[in-house]
Amino acid sequence: MKFVHGTSSCDGFVRVFNIDKQTLIKQLNVITKSNDIETASSLVKLDWDKTDQILSIPVKNTIHFYETDKWTRKKTYENDSIDQVINLISYSPCRTLFIVAYVNGQLSIVNRLTFDICMNYSSKDAVCSLSWNPTQQYKFSCSTMAEESEVEKMRTISGDDESESISNDDEEIKEEKEIIPKWFERASTMINERKLIELQESFQSTSTSKYLESRYLIWNNIGTITCYNEQIQISFHDVSYHHSITIDNKTDKYNIADLSLSSIVLASSDTGKFLCILYQSWDSNMRQWTLNTENNEKIETINLCEDFIVIGTSQRLIRLMSLSGIQQRIIRLQGPIISISSYQNQLWIIHHSTQGLSKEQSMSYVYIDIENDNYLTGSLPLTPKTKLIWIGFSDSGKCYYLEKSGYLSMLRRTNGNEFEPLLIFLILLHI
Repeated sequence: MKFVHGTSSCDGFVRVFNIDKQTLIKQLNVITKSNDIETASSLVKLDWDKTDQILSIPVKNTIHFYETDKWTRKKTYENDSIDQVINLISYSPCRTLFIVAYVNGQLSIVNRLTFDICMNYSSKDAVCSLSWNPTQQYKFSCSTMAEESEVEKMRTISGDDESESISNDDEEIKEEKEIIPKWFERASTMINERKLIELQESFQSTSTSKYLESRYLIWNNIGTITCYNEQIQISFHDVSYHHSITIDNKTDKYNIADLSLSSIVLASSDTGKFLCILYQSWDSNMRQWTLNTENNEKIETINLCEDFIVIGTSQRLIRLMSLSGIQQRIIRLQGPIISISSYQNQLWIIHHSTQGLSKEQSMSYVYIDIENDNYLTGSLPLTPKTKLIWIGFSDSGKCYYLEKSGYLSMLRRTNGNEFEPLLIFLILLHI
């Protein structure tokens, strides 16, 4: 499976992609859903049996084996003596064994063909990753969140009775208890590697998670735009204002949207296509128009002002366009865009400013009054180890932002441009 890649997601699907063609081959709804990886019952780490061309998926306390030609389940592995959920499966380079790691810390080394358990190990913590040594077939390393261990096994099978024995490089060990290593004890010296901080992805305020199959692209005071079953459904809160609109989404793959009293904008971060619908226009020739981004510039967020369309791209550019599609202005940001909100012809933009500390985000804001040509910028204060989940304006035009920690803060556009926390509440859902 040279050009094939498998992924497991919190939405319950295992997806298989063709890396060479950049296409989705198959998706299987087989694993337990969760609203966040931190609350998931298992890591669901997959592996490929390259001998029989089989995809192996941990499903609760079993392993499902799927043939890659017809994508049917060929067989299932289950250890009746263990009811714990399985974290991962990993095949050995010799292609005769695979290892199953459970959430309670137990590891089982299993014969690939017969499913016989060759040996069991246990530790106080669950194994989160496992890697085989590419040059020594029976040597592998495992790790938990904070500990690492390495084990070496030499397996020999006699030609007469196919009995199995285990030895080390120095001498043969007679008793099995002597060969079981002390798992996950801290080494006297540890190699500290600096981990890169994971930057928060861009998002559209009032939209639901992009990893859901059916989701809200926008929900505001005008109406809602939803995406499901390869269709876009645009509904208005006041049905007397305009009837609902349905758009086919099989080809264009729109996943970002905004809605105002006069316009609808849709964009795809994957295909780079942008669509504007002027549903209140009397000119049938100008009722809608499209554009496509170029030079590897991807659309990350869009927004509608009273007289402008705002497009934020992966090149850290803010493109201001008229409702008829004429570009009016380009603004360059100092970091990747996180989110954009608008009120009348005012913009409230949040972007990354620099690499933060461990589990911290470093963000900056930009406030633009397009009509009065007013421009403010500065650092955005955040509580420790949190993320941004919403930005927006009040009915009076004040700039607000909400953190996952529950802090709702307001920008006071005074001489010092102060930020004032107005509300602290408990967010019960994982966002």
